[in-house]
Amino acid sequence: MKATGIVRRLDDLGRLVIPKEIRKIYRLKEGDSIEFFVSDNNEIIIRKYEHLNENTHQIQGMIEIFQDLFKIPLLFYGDDQLTAIHENMTGKQLSEECQNRIKTYHEETFNNLRLFFEDDTLLSITVFPLVLDSHWVGSFLIPEAAPSDSMRSVLNSYTRLLARQMSE
Repeated sequence: MKATGIVRRLDDLGRLVIPKEIRKIYRLKEGDSIEFFVSDNNEIIIRKYEHLNENTHQIQGMIEIFQDLFKIPLLFYGDDQLTAIHENMTGKQLSEECQNRIKTYHEETFNNLRLFFEDDTLLSITVFPLVLDSHWVGSFLIPEAAPSDSMRSVLNSYTRLLARQMSE
């Protein structure tokens, strides 16, 4: 652990302001959840709570099942990381425009959107958001193909189920 040299006082309600410099470095924004830990040395440790950590395997499993069932790629973006199993899409980074546009609260299709930072190809991308307690948590993405009614039904059902499990 390294010292920052920044000291803050608690206010009369017990609130603590996290300095702007630290919020910027660690990508903390209004509405983010924070976890508190106490070490064996009675140190208080805080860290950004990542909603998706506990559900990563479920999301990967859903992507595999969806791709086997419908024979098209499916991606998931949340907690500033991309989950992809399709061989042409692993290890890539979403373009900044795509990252900003997919943070929607309802199913939406975007046309002529650059999916990856490393690629200038423009695609149609359909977004199926995962929303928890009125906060965007992540989105499933179908690039290139127009989703069928059965694809929509599967993804909408899965996002509702996942949101319910995450809220328990």
